[in-house]
Amino acid sequence: MIRLRELLLFSWCFVSFSAFPQNAFNPGKLWLDDTGKHINAHGGGVLFFEGKYYWFGEHKGENSNNALVGVTCYSSGNLYDWKNEGVALPVSEDKHSDIAKGCIIERPKVIYNPKTKKFVMYFHLELKGKGYEAARVGIAVSDNITGKYKFVKSLRPNAGIFPINMTEEQKSKKLKMADFPEWWTPEWYSAVNDGLFVQRDFETGQMSRDMTLYVDDDGKAYHIYSSEDNLTLQIAELSDDFLYYTGKYIRIASGGHNEAPAIFKKDGKYFMITSGCTGWNPNAARLFTADNILGEWTQHPNPCVGKGADLTFHSQSTFILPVQGKKDAFIFMADRWKPENPIDGRYIWLPIEFENGLPTLKWRDQWDLSVFPPTDLWENNRTTTLEVHSKQKSVTKAEAIALVKKVNDFWQVSHIAEATPFWHIAAYHTGNMAAYKLTGDKKYLEYSEKWAEHNKWRGATSDDKSKWKYNYGETPEHVLFGDWQICFQTYVDLYELDNKKDTYKIARACEVMEYEMSTPANDYWWWADGLYMVMPVMTKLYKATENPLYLEKLHEYFSFAKNRMYDKEEGLFFRDAQYVYPEHKTPNGKKDFWARGNGWVFAGLAKILQDLPENNVHRSEYIKVFTNFAKALKAAQLPEGYWTRSLLDADFVQGYETSGTAFFTYAYLWGVNNGLLERSEYQQTIDKAWHYLTGIALQADGTVGYVQPIGERADQHVVNERTTSDFGVGAFLLAATEMARFAENNDSDYQLVWSEEFNAEDKVDTAVWNFEHGFVRNNEDQWYQEDNTFCKNGVLVIEARKEKVTNPYYEASHSDWRRNRPFAEYTSASINTRGKKGFQYGRFEIRAKIPTASGAWPAIWTLGKNMPWPSNGEIDMMEYYPIKGIPHILANVAWGTEQPNKAKWDSQTVPFSKFTDKDPNWANKFHVWRMDWDENAIRLYLDDEFLNETLLSETKNGSIGNYTNPFRQSHYILLNLAIGGDNGGTPDDAAFPLQYEVDYVRVFQKK
Repeated sequence: MIRLRELLLFSWCFVSFSAFPQNAFNPGKLWLDDTGKHINAHGGGVLFFEGKYYWFGEHKGENSNNALVGVTCYSSGNLYDWKNEGVALPVSEDKHSDIAKGCIIERPKVIYNPKTKKFVMYFHLELKGKGYEAARVGIAVSDNITGKYKFVKSLRPNAGIFPINMTEEQKSKKLKMADFPEWWTPEWYSAVNDGLFVQRDFETGQMSRDMTLYVDDDGKAYHIYSSEDNLTLQIAELSDDFLYYTGKYIRIASGGHNEAPAIFKKDGKYFMITSGCTGWNPNAARLFTADNILGEWTQHPNPCVGKGADLTFHSQSTFILPVQGKKDAFIFMADRWKPENPIDGRYIWLPIEFENGLPTLKWRDQWDLSVFPPTDLWENNRTTTLEVHSKQKSVTKAEAIALVKKVNDFWQVSHIAEATPFWHIAAYHTGNMAAYKLTGDKKYLEYSEKWAEHNKWRGATSDDKSKWKYNYGETPEHVLFGDWQICFQTYVDLYELDNKKDTYKIARACEVMEYEMSTPANDYWWWADGLYMVMPVMTKLYKATENPLYLEKLHEYFSFAKNRMYDKEEGLFFRDAQYVYPEHKTPNGKKDFWARGNGWVFAGLAKILQDLPENNVHRSEYIKVFTNFAKALKAAQLPEGYWTRSLLDADFVQGYETSGTAFFTYAYLWGVNNGLLERSEYQQTIDKAWHYLTGIALQADGTVGYVQPIGERADQHVVNERTTSDFGVGAFLLAATEMARFAENNDSDYQLVWSEEFNAEDKVDTAVWNFEHGFVRNNEDQWYQEDNTFCKNGVLVIEARKEKVTNPYYEASHSDWRRNRPFAEYTSASINTRGKKGFQYGRFEIRAKIPTASGAWPAIWTLGKNMPWPSNGEIDMMEYYPIKGIPHILANVAWGTEQPNKAKWDSQTVPFSKFTDKDPNWANKFHVWRMDWDENAIRLYLDDEFLNETLLSETKNGSIGNYTNPFRQSHYILLNLAIGGDNGGTPDDAAFPLQYEVDYVRVFQKK
């Protein structure tokens, strides 16, 4: 029998764990974190950084609003599910500290300073035991977004400075509080407006209570806070390091009694939602707008409408959250305070809607992000998008094949094969056939066969040749129009795959194309799309019939199209004669090259070059146009990886487009795979395009989104993540199948030039490896010695031991730490190939199992052989150590600056929990660290997952290194296990001995 206590416990567990993961917001309900507890981040704000949201807020207890814990942090990738990251800023146990336990910390907000690379936290601070009289702002900083944050100072802003929107007359008035003993009178209001409280607090600084932070488009940061006994809002500009004030600040709505400011910007206008001052009780929200953040602000009516609007739905504003990946999408964050039980305060998150240009808030019991108009990241965060999509893992062949199957299976399940042979569906089948040839999945073959049988292996169906047409048309008589001929590509493919070679499969194709070639006309391909539709038909039928007329007419028709639409200066094709410059221009006066139109041509050239005989007299001409395409499109690619719909005027039609991008990606990959394009020249172009296709265009269910629908103009249609089409899916399949071959070729391009398998028993091979001795670097605790290395069962073991070793170089008064330590408490080993094995460029692979106990600092790295550190260049393929007490895996590159011993770092730090969350036994297994290093970049991977990329165009030394590039020289390899020191942390003596095991070191270089 279940007792009441157990029943309640069971019910609570059910509520806790059935509530997550979530896919919707439920305002006013319990909101549980990853541990099943109600999120404790009250009065908070959210910072989006490197693909994640971080929510900072006040930790509340059951009986007190005072700060007994500090500021908490939660992280999320989707805004629904939140991981508890712990306490970002703890209160102090020092009773003399401004943030002593028991003080009041409210409304914390965090912003990031890209110049200092610091995360800066501001909060409303009241000193312990003094109620709300202090009215100060507290400031804390951290190198790590989740903390711990270091408390820097507290103060009242802008002491001794008048607001910039106070008149000289107001500043000159001698207003005293004693002259206005009675509040709320007309005289008192007038004095407040003239700066009564500003003058009262002039010397000590302005009061700062309820607050928020805002970083504007130009990078300037602002502190917005309730001041003057909560009677007036103030906005103060922050210094460049975000740690102080510039002295520029304004007053807003003097005497208006506003608090709880939350601010955002849309279409160049600033919006601020506030609350009246009624203690813990809710009231009607207020709305302010301005054209300049330090300009004049105008008040508007309550933005809330409907039931509960007069009490802001029983809540109070805390922050306005911009949603990434959505244009003009903002979430109103508010708290529903419960002073009798603060920990149970509920969160009210509602979407901001716009009516007549102003924000509107309406109650919703439940909602999700689909309420916002689907759009793209184009205007939201170009830099972040670039960073996210240019720094990812390299794809493997297996992964590419999996994506092919995911996309194609999803499409075929929801679309019957029995469909028209017109161009858009026929274009899908060109991709489906590529998918079959890659995967061998017979259902793909059967799908296209069923489609061909349904259409009787024909395109347009008229048999009366006297009525056949080749202008645009969708009637049975438009037999000679290329949009009805693309189906022949798949028919020929199916014929070639048929062991019986049943000629009926290509009979109609031969009939139509040979009739066409018998006419004197050569203007059959009068629009760019037609080159993809029909050029491959010509080469495929040549291979099937060996009739040379196909290749002759191919060139004749191509020459007409080229003379009509090709811009030699740009290396691109206009859509048709109506779009040729200067007769046609974009609204910005530029040449208008349609992305998908050029995608058809670029991909069409790849397809004919695949089938064209090597000795064909016109082959070099096709190759020249193809390679010119590659150069032109590389320059037009946007940082996010896609190509906008009007290639040379990204401002004309902004936003993602997938079909053109997919065709371009296919052609680039085919060109590299077949030796027509240099991998080194186009690797980055391909990487960015692939990351767009798979990271943005491809949706979780297999939908290929952001496909511009059918239409001739670049500016037609609004697309989103659910806008898809058959030809777009076909283009994606072509790109993905070619990517599978590209991934396979990545490995085959390399040959093994040296390896150390550690197969010898006992000792390390001293013909290859050197040993470091004694204290060496970074104030580390260990003494390096040769005895701590040995080989066993094909593995190198570097062992760290807890043992005391006397320092033979000890001098008590010596300034060098290596000399003034009488002994070492630990021993370990470090080996390197300096002077014995060095390599410039290549693929480096090291399989190892690392120790992860506290104090361990294992590393795999390289150093250049010339110049002192750091001008010799350092590459850390792997380091492991704690940052702010949290273990991390690091992938770093460093080079010289203008200062001795000071490096410029490109460092990627990944919390160790990222790996152990997926596999709790991660530390007990071997893993492969890899570096791909060529003349353009250094790319670092862990188990094929991309960690960091450093472009060699950015790695020039300072003057100390004679402005040389340290990564254009040979490097040697180092393997070591350090203990403690500057980064290793406090050793856990109980964990010793520690073993760092290396299975192999292998170096590959391009053939």
